[in-house]
Amino acid sequence: MNKEFIETHFRKQIRIRVCGILRKDNKILFIKHLNVGEDYLWAPPGGGLLYGETIHDCLKREFREETGLPIQIGKFLAFHEFIDLPLHAIELFFEVTTDNEQLSLGIDPELNSENQIIHEIAFLSFEQVIQEKPSNLHQLTYQFFDYIK
Repeated sequence: MNKEFIETHFRKQIRIRVCGILRKDNKILFIKHLNVGEDYLWAPPGGGLLYGETIHDCLKREFREETGLPIQIGKFLAFHEFIDLPLHAIELFFEVTTDNEQLSLGIDPELNSENQIIHEIAFLSFEQVIQEKPSNLHQLTYQFFDYIK
C-alpha cells in the first residue's frame, strides 16, 4: 500500500474520529498505522463515526475491529483537531477499560486486504514513545501519558 491510496481514499474530507485511551500499568495501547505520518503513525485505537451511530457505539465498534477487545467507556479526556494533510479529523478521546486482555491485531474494514494500514498493536511506555520521531507519533501522545497519571 502507498500514500497515494491514503490520499485518494481520505482526501478533502473532515472526519469525526472517536478514540480510546486504554492503560495497562504505566503503558498505553497504541496502533501502528503504515503510510500515515512520516513513515508510520502510532495512535490510540479509534476511528470514524458513521452516520446515525452514537459516539459510544463508534468507540466500542472501533476497539473491537482494531484490537478485538470489548471496552467500557469512562470519562471524556480531550478534543483534538488532527491535521496531517491529506488527513483532517476532529478527534474525541475517552478513557476506556476492559476486562479482557487478549489483544488481536485487527483490520480497518473500510480498506481492502491489500490496502490495510493497521500494522502493529502494543502497549507502549513513555520511555518507548520518546524514542520515536515526533512525526511518527500522534500529536497528543505526550499528553496521553498525563491523562493516566
